[in-house]
Amino acid sequence: MYLPLAFLILSVLMGGDIIGNIIGIAGGHCFYFIKDVVPIKFRKDILITPKFVSRKLDHIGQPERPRATFGQTGQSTNSQSENSRGTFSAFSGRGSSWG
Repeated sequence: MYLPLAFLILSVLMGGDIIGNIIGIAGGHCFYFIKDVVPIKFRKDILITPKFVSRKLDHIGQPERPRATFGQTGQSTNSQSENSRGTFSAFSGRGSSWG
């Protein structure tokens, strides 16, 4: 919350140009207002992610499916069961439960 102001003060103390810091603070406040306040208060979302960006980035964070290489028959040799394939679990180790 106070980091931009701290950068501004540090820039003043070091004798630097503060115009870039002021423009950054103003731009950050405008972005916050448009992205967080306007959709709640006025029920209108102005900044919408374009569809081509959403399609390009949708697969990030999902596990990759195994790809068949030359000479393979397509059969998986993984030790995972078939019903758990394709799902992601952050804590999928063999530890004991705490309950």
